[in-house]
Amino acid sequence: MGEKVVLREQVKELFNKKYGEALGLDRSVVVPYKLIRGSPESIEVSGFPDDVPFRNPNTYDIVCLEKILQAADKMTFNVKSQLQ
Repeated sequence: MGEKVVLREQVKELFNKKYGEALGLDRSVVVPYKLIRGSPESIEVSGFPDDVPFRNPNTYDIVCLEKILQAADKMTFNVKSQLQ
């Protein structure tokens, strides 16, 4: 596997973990990117790199993936309204 694929999987795991924490769970939960895209006010992400928008990790280049992983400890998700 290439480096970008590995980084992408690490970012997916990070987002799933942070999303699960935001829901009050002690496990990872798959982030519903499509629902969030349709209702972006439903989730607030803080501690994210300033020049990187929150979206599905499949869309990031390697530079963005690295920046996200470097900011992982500062990053938090806040689910403001349930997605359906």
